[in-house]
Amino acid sequence: MESAGSLLLGRITHGYFAGYWPQAAHDPDEPDELRTYAKRVDAMAKIVVSVSVSIAPWKNTRRLERVDPDEITELKSGAGGDIVIYGSLGLVRSPMTSGSSTSPTC
Repeated sequence: MESAGSLLLGRITHGYFAGYWPQAAHDPDEPDELRTYAKRVDAMAKIVVSVSVSIAPWKNTRRLERVDPDEITELKSGAGGDIVIYGSLGLVRSPMTSGSSTSPTC
């Protein structure tokens, strides 16, 4: 996570994260380590793969309708660092990891 510059999430995981991490980053009741991690997650670029136009609002978020191998390659080779995928099995099974010629939608 330290070398990551972006999160790649499906719509559902993004919705859960957007409902928790921004608030946790500033919650004095949360442990210092969790608030530090939450601030890191909140500041990262978020790419949400979803055919739905309606995604939870969260800063630094953009939506892709499907995994675009060229865009993912560009993100990985840019100054942004690694890309972390959390919880989105459909994304893990995408053409970027499976060699398939079709892109999943989430």
